[in-house]
Formats: sequence, structure tokens, C-alpha cells
Amino acid sequence: MIRLDAVRRRVRQAYDDHPYPGAGHVWAEWRLAPMAWMQALWRPGAEAAPPRRILVAGCGTGAEAFALRRACPNAHIVAFDFSERSIAEARRTRPGRRGAPVEFVVADLSDPRLDRTVGRDFDLITCHGVMTYVPEPRRALGSLARCLAPDGALYLGVNGSRHRSVRLRQALPLFGIDPRRFVESPATRDVLRLLDALLPAWERMVRPSAPYLASDVFGLLFHNWPLARWVDLARRAGLHFQGSDATHRQLRPLVLKGFSERLAPRSRAEVSLLIEAAQPAAFHRLLFTRQPPASPPWADPERLLAWRPVRTRLFASRLPARVAPGPRTVTFRSPALNALVSTDLPSWAVRLLPQADGARSIRAILRRTGGHPEPHELGSHLYLLHQLLILNLLPPRAA
Repeated sequence: MIRLDAVRRRVRQAYDDHPYPGAGHVWAEWRLAPMAWMQALWRPGAEAAPPRRILVAGCGTGAEAFALRRACPNAHIVAFDFSERSIAEARRTRPGRRGAPVEFVVADLSDPRLDRTVGRDFDLITCHGVMTYVPEPRRALGSLARCLAPDGALYLGVNGSRHRSVRLRQALPLFGIDPRRFVESPATRDVLRLLDALLPAWERMVRPSAPYLASDVFGLLFHNWPLARWVDLARRAGLHFQGSDATHRQLRPLVLKGFSERLAPRSRAEVSLLIEAAQPAAFHRLLFTRQPPASPPWADPERLLAWRPVRTRLFASRLPARVAPGPRTVTFRSPALNALVSTDLPSWAVRLLPQADGARSIRAILRRTGGHPEPHELGSHLYLLHQLLILNLLPPRAA
């Protein structure tokens, strides 16, 4: 069996040989996880401030860090990687003058003293496409948790059990190619083109670069795991699962077919795990926090009335100034998720939404707007809006 320290050296060497995402990658092309989605899960208040301190874990040649600099020009951004060559290339990159320079550091994600090297109290930590290849992910998650502010959030992008590398790595040895190490050659490319032709259209690689192949297909170590395993590892590191961006795409057809009530009273995290069990993902975009999520009392309508609703900034809709009695079809659009969802809402819910600013309770808003929903109706419609991340519910104010 290969010792863990030897595995780390070989993984580091692979990234020194093929820095990811490659020197030719344009920094502005990096697609960040939607900040509006993260804010809706992490900071449920309507006036959530952007992160002030951001840590990019496993930054490679800096593409993600530079994209974050563009999105958050006033944030202090620290980015680290264990590949000295990757950090050297990141420091040489000059993507623009907007915002303060990104601070690049050579550091190991699994180092228990990581917080001494990169700092603590980060509002947001992003770790995209990295943890899949770390020899001890639980230890690495513990290191990141120590760097996180008490009210901060960790975004984690990791491979799922249906990742394309699972089938590719099984097929490559049948052609005499070792999937543990990428070697650029005409023979390797011919085999990859052949396998690409056999894959479904959404899984084809379409002439990938050497850094991509060396990172996402070839390598000594891969953790292509289902959501439940990633959530369990994070829980052991003291992190609470808030949700997956895949959930909100997969919820929409359930809403259209009227199945949302069958999900109640499960939390957002529980719904994500349920959907993953039925339809495993190829890649997970996950959000964790050190603080547990709020748990609205869905089964107790009287207690639920004391909670404070607040619209998120993730979805927008045009709501009428005057609402006639009876159900009304409302369409919600989310540019951040490139999503659109239409649902029928009773008149009291349509009148509640513009008043949902987090300042008043559901009871106070209904008294003001004249709504008198039945207890079951109250919970079912608020639960639907909550699951879709159209609405958050805040606990009652302390007496």
C-alpha cells in the first residue's frame, strides 16, 4: 500500500507538471458558484453584506481567485495551493487593476496548522474541484473549518458518483493506458476521442486541455462520492450542510407536478439528500456553515406564525399592486441560476411576499394584508416558497 505522504508527493508532482487550469486559461472565464445562491442559504436576511474576507483553497493558477476579485472588488482575498509552480504562475498573472491584489500563498490543505499560514475568520471559503483529489478529505475539511469565521460559509465543489471520470478511468486500462498518470501522446488522444464518441452529449470532453485531463480524468487519487458521504465528512469536521444548487433545478419539475407537499416537513438539507438518492449527481456544488440552519416549525402552524419571512435576492417576480381573491399564477425568475418557475399561489401569499422584509412576523403581515389562510394551507405554501429559496424564514425575535 502506498503511504499517504507518498500519495501527497505524487499528487503535488502531477499539478507541478500540469498546473490547473493552465497558463492559457483566461481568468475572467472562470464560472463562479452563484453568489446570490450562496447568500440566500448562508445569510437569510434581505440586506446581506458581501463577504469581506475570502479564502480560495486549492487555487491552482489563480483563475477562480481573479474571478472572485472581479465579483468582490472590496474583499480581502487570500488564495493558496500546494503546487509551487501553480502559485508562481498565479503571481505572474496581471488580470486587471480593479480591487486590491490577491494574496497568493504556498500551503497544504491538509496541514493542521493551515490557519497559521493563511489566516482565520474568513467570511467565505471556496474550494472548487480540489477536495476530490485530497488524500485525507476529512482532515482537510477540518483545516478549512478552523479558518472559517463563526458566521462564515464554505462552498465546496466536488465530484459525485456519476462523474464522467468514473467510466473513463474504468475504460482506459482496456486500451493499455494507465489512468493514474496523464502522458500526452497521439495514442492517448485517439483513445480519448473514441471514448468521447461513446459518451452522452452532456458528458463529452470535446478536446480538453492537458491540465484538465491531468486533473479531472487521470490521477493517482479520486473521490467520486455520493452527496451523503461528503455531508458526513463535513459534519465530522463541525460543518452544517445548508444545501446543494442541484436541488433547486430538480425541485422545479416536482413543483410543477404538485409533489412539493410530499417533501414536507424535510429541511433543505434533507430534501437535497433525498433527491440525490433518487438521481445521483455527477458534480456537487455544496454550501456548509459552522452555524446550524434555522428549523421552522412546519408541523405547528401557530408557532410558525411567529416566524419572520424575508424575500431572498435569488428570485425576482412582478407582483400586482392589488390582488383579487383566489389563486394566482406567479412566475419567479433567477438570473443567477438561469431558472424560471411558475406556481399557483393563494391571494394571501401573493400579498405577503412584498411585505416579507424580515422585520415583521407572518402573523403581523397577515393582519395587515387581511389574509386568513387555513393552518394546512399556510404551512404548505410557505414550505414551497422556502424550499425554492424564494423565501427565508427567520426565528422570532427574542423577548
